[in-house]
Parts: sequence; structure tokens; C-alpha cells
Amino acid sequence: MNGLTTPRRLPRRTRLAVAGELMLAAAFVGWTIIGDRHGAWVLLACVAAVAVAALPPVRTRCRNRWLRTQFIMRRARRNPADVLTAAFDVPVSGTRDGERTSATRMGARWVDDTLITMLALDTDPTAPTTLTPHGIVDPGGHCATLRQIAACLDTFDITVDAVDLISHGQRTTGPAHIAQVYDATLGPLPAVANRATFLVIRLRPADCPAAVARRGGGSSGAIRAAVVTTRRIAAALHDAGVPARILTARQITDATVFLADGAPIADVAEAWSELTSSGTRIRGFAVTADAASAVAASTGWTHSALSTTLGVRIRPSAAGHEYAAVLRVTEHPASNRVLRQPITGLEPLFGAQFEALCATLPVGSSPWLDRRLAWTPITDDGPQPGLGGCGALIGADAAGRGVAVALTSAATVVVAGEQSWVWQLIIRALATGVRIRVATDRVDYWQPLIAVVGDPTALRLDAAGSRDASAALLVVDGTRCAPEHLVPESPGTRLIVVDDARAAPEGELRLIQDPTSPGFVDVETPRRRMRVSIVATPQEWRLLGGIGGRPRPPDEPVTSPLDSRQTTPILVPR
Repeated sequence: MNGLTTPRRLPRRTRLAVAGELMLAAAFVGWTIIGDRHGAWVLLACVAAVAVAALPPVRTRCRNRWLRTQFIMRRARRNPADVLTAAFDVPVSGTRDGERTSATRMGARWVDDTLITMLALDTDPTAPTTLTPHGIVDPGGHCATLRQIAACLDTFDITVDAVDLISHGQRTTGPAHIAQVYDATLGPLPAVANRATFLVIRLRPADCPAAVARRGGGSSGAIRAAVVTTRRIAAALHDAGVPARILTARQITDATVFLADGAPIADVAEAWSELTSSGTRIRGFAVTADAASAVAASTGWTHSALSTTLGVRIRPSAAGHEYAAVLRVTEHPASNRVLRQPITGLEPLFGAQFEALCATLPVGSSPWLDRRLAWTPITDDGPQPGLGGCGALIGADAAGRGVAVALTSAATVVVAGEQSWVWQLIIRALATGVRIRVATDRVDYWQPLIAVVGDPTALRLDAAGSRDASAALLVVDGTRCAPEHLVPESPGTRLIVVDDARAAPEGELRLIQDPTSPGFVDVETPRRRMRVSIVATPQEWRLLGGIGGRPRPPDEPVTSPLDSRQTTPILVPR
């Protein structure tokens, strides 16, 4: 502003060299003036000061060495059996009205002095999910606030040590070439196709000795206290609009395997920055407080890794309740299913990867890891983790927001529309991991699509009388393949395909393409009806266009239907 420029700051090494020369010059002057052995000591002190200044920051180096030493010592003396103990069942009495729990037994797990129980949190799977790059638009029924969870922890005379809200999901899980195209279609949308959420309850009987004593004392009193606490929390969640189911011992064991993506905890190989198991890589990160909301709602779920697990621990504090979050990703480098770009707000937990894994499982946890996390008081504008999966992207609403539906959420799904749109729907369902078999008398209608998919375990024609339990979706197509003619015990969802919307039968979920405006689809559920526009990317049209060229390309030559720079995604209609 005044015509003067600020001089550029010299590099650190240059400044150290200049300072060292000045100190040595001063030392020689002092030695010359003093002239005896005291002057020699002055010179030696200055030389030592220069040498120390030339070293990297001593504090950082010492801290890193200490952390690595701790890591080596913990790994050497760790016994996985100490954190993963056998679950057992506890008999319980009948449930209250409206409380979704087991009527006969409840699972539990002892780890050191802590008793662990577990709830599964449910959502309405048939409800369409509206998405933007920032998260779910109408979170009611799809998300849970931390304040909702914390409010359920007031169990009168019983003190809960902590609860862990754990969400585990996959964005795409189908055939690689199909999943890659669908992932590009989603762009920045946090469309988690498959997600399951659990609440892990940790009770330390030593924290509430009076409550344990009133229930018989000892281990039996502690177990009774855990039963009471778990049922109270489940009932409170149900009253808050979050249905919860108490898990049995078998279900807790299965949930542990599911949350770990099948990786055996006892056999994972631990390194400074990752865990490895059978070709997969597991990495855990601490979530900073300022990024927790964004990570929980959107940015933590928009990458291409195999799966994401978000663990949010809630515990009592002097001010009420506080939380800290850990995000874990499971990657497969050989197939390029990795976290390609850093996510804002994630800090690598170097030397604590095994502890980060345990923090996202219903097993023993490490107080040492808790000290490394960012604990934050719970507020009304805190994170809102998603509870269930959204299924496959169907299209966009009038505001340009993505609309997704889980096709396997109902017993009967009805689809009426053109062949190109039906193909698109099937392709997207395959990308989300749905296994499909087709019962049809129009083989020519489906054979080109089956050839492009090229994976009979994902999509194949149905054999007469087949009872294949691996297929979650049975497509019923053709006049001689009416549902009543099929095997009644066929598992999974039946998806009935018709060409004419006027001939569409009733079903729990209906997707009806407008015959007069084929760029729009009506999504009908028992509780809601909404109109969406059909959207696609050029990559998707090229994939479908290779099947005889029936699908029409989009009107505009864009590379993605989603623009992350906008508040809402810009979707290109067909």
C-alpha cells in the first residue's frame, strides 16, 4: 500500500547457518577477551548450542520414537483373546408393547470388568432416500442424532460407562465393471447402498455397585443390571422413533464378523499405519471435532474403498455427554478399491490401528486410544450418522436431488416401463450387490443384458423350479411367468416387470414409468408417492448402448450427472 515490500523470509537452514556463524564468532571474541580456560568453556557451550539448533525438532523426534516404542511393546504382549471373548445368552422375560427385542434371550459379552450388550437399529427400508452431496435431505427415519442417543442413556440407578454407535456400509459391491460405472454416476452423493447400524452398550458394574447389589450382587446382579439397562435404552430409542432390537449371543458373534468384513481379529497383521488380512488393507482414522458432522453425513462415505465403518463413542461427562469418532476403511489395493483422496478431518492413528479396529467392534476397547481422540460435548447441531442403506439411485426430484430406493426392501416390487429403463434399474441393483435371477418367457429380452454383465453369480436366467437361496431378487417377466406359477418358497424379493403401466399389479413398492412422459418415473410406497426424472451418465449409456443400441443417450455431453460445486446435484435427464 505504501510502496514498500515485505522482505522475504529466509529458509530455516539459512537462518540456522547465519545464527551459528554469529554465535561462533561471538564465542571466539569471548575466548580472546577472557583468554583462559573459562573462555574455552564459553566456546564449547556455543558450539553445543549450534549443534543442537541444527538438529530436527527434538521434541517431535522423541515423541515419535516413544509412540513407536509403545506400539512395539503393545503388539508384543497383545492377546486377541483378551478383547474378543465368547458371547453368551441371558434369559429374559416378555417384552413391552412396541418394544422390538428378543422375547426369550439377550446376548452379552464379558471383557475384563466390562459387560457388553448390543442393539440393532432399524429404519423403514421401503422409504425413498433423498440425497445431496451434503447428506440425506430429510433425515427423519434415516438418521439418529447423538442427542437422541445420549438422552436414552439415563437409566435411573444404573450408570452406563459408554455406548458406541457403529455404522458399517458399502457404496458399491457388485461386479467390478458395473460397480465402476455406477460409482461414477453417483459422483459426490453419499449413497450408501447397504448399511447396518448397531448400538454397543458398555456397562462397568464397578460404576454402579448399589444397582448391582439391589439385583442380587455379583456377576448375576451385574447381568440383571445389564438386562434392565439394555431394555430401557431399547424402549427409549423406540419412543424416539428409532426402532431397536436386542441381539442374541449368536447375533452378536455374527455382527462382529460382519463389522470386521470377515477379517479374523486374531490373525490380522498389524503395522504402524495399517492392518492387513488376506489381500485387504484396514486403516483407522480419528475424526476431528470440526469435521465430524460432514464425515458422518457425507464425506466419509463417498470414496471407492470396499467398505466404511464409522464408530461414535458417547460417554457421560461433567457437562452432560461427550463424543469422539473413529472412521475405518477396508481397502483392496489389487482391484483399486482404495481411499484415493485424503478426507478432510481424518487424522491417521499411527501405531493404534488394532485399537481403532476394536473401537468399531463390539469387543474390548482401549483407554489408551480414548486419550488420542478429540472428545467434544454433544450439541443439537452435532453429527447425524445414517442408520440404514439407501439402495440404488433411481433418479432426481424436481430440485435436482438424488432419490434412491432399496429394491429388496419389500416382498413384491412392481416395475412398469421401457426396456432401456428396466435394464438401467437392474444394472444399478447389481452394482449395489443384489444377486438377481430372471424367470421369463422372453429370453431375447434379457440375454443381451446377461451377456454384458458376464457374471452368472450376479445375474442369470432362472431354471424351472429353482430354489436358489443366493439370489435376493427374483425378476418375474412375461405372461407365462405369473407369480402364482412360481415356487411359493422362492426366497427374497419378487420384482414383477410389465411393459404397460396400465397392467401393473399392486405391490408394496411400485416404480411406474410415465407412458406419456417417459423421462419420469413415479415411486409409490404405502406411505408416499413421488415423481423423479430418469438420469444417467454417458458411461452408463455406453454400457447399455452396447446391448443393441436401444437406450437413448443424454441430451447434453456431460461427464457426470452430479456437479459437486452445486448445493444440490445437477442431474441430466434422459
